[in-house]
Parts: sequence; C-alpha cells; structure tokens
Amino acid sequence: MSLNKSSSDDVDAYMMVKIVKQKRSVQHNNLYYLRRDILSRHTGMHPDDLHSYCLERCGFGEYKDVGGKTRFSRASSADLSTQEFSSLVRVQQDIANELNLGLDKDRHLILPGEDDFERR
Repeated sequence: MSLNKSSSDDVDAYMMVKIVKQKRSVQHNNLYYLRRDILSRHTGMHPDDLHSYCLERCGFGEYKDVGGKTRFSRASSADLSTQEFSSLVRVQQDIANELNLGLDKDRHLILPGEDDFERR
C-alpha cells in the first residue's frame, strides 16, 4: 500500500503516535539496587520494604482501603521512566542524609554515586 494519493484513488492513512518512556540503563538499575542494599544494612529494613518505602516517598503508587485499614499499593519500578527512577535515587540520598544527622563526618554513610559505579 502506498501512502501517495493518485488522482483515481483516495487513500485514508492513519498514524498512531505513542509516547514511550525512556528506560533506565542496566548500570542505573544496578546502582539503585546496590544503594538499596547498603541502606538496608544500615536501617535494618528488609530490602523489599526499603524499596517500597522509597516508592511511597516518591508517590509511585496509591493508598487503598484493605479490610478497614489503609495500605500503600506500590507501582512497579519497572514501569518508571528514567526521570522517575532518578527520583528514587534522590530519596535514597535523603535517607542517608537522615541517618547521618548528629553523626561526626567521619562516621557518615556515603552512598556510591553514578561516577563511582561506572568506574567499578
């Protein structure tokens, strides 16, 4: 089928435009989960619970009534854009900053950053 109209044929052509979220790189994904595991050890939270907590702090999910109690139902991080996923990484840094409050600088938790990770 040609999209060129000839004088004798009228052809209707339709185009679908779909906005596709840019997916994060494997390195970005690995960095997030490395940082999650480090924070898990420092907070005592299970890694999955910490991941859910980060998603909740970013507002990636919704609150639902379950048996008379409000529960947070998190979104899948696999569906997040790179920009949305970057906000999870920022929340990880916020958590580290909260853990560092009141500590001497030499005892601060320093999370690896993107530059540190790419050199590994």
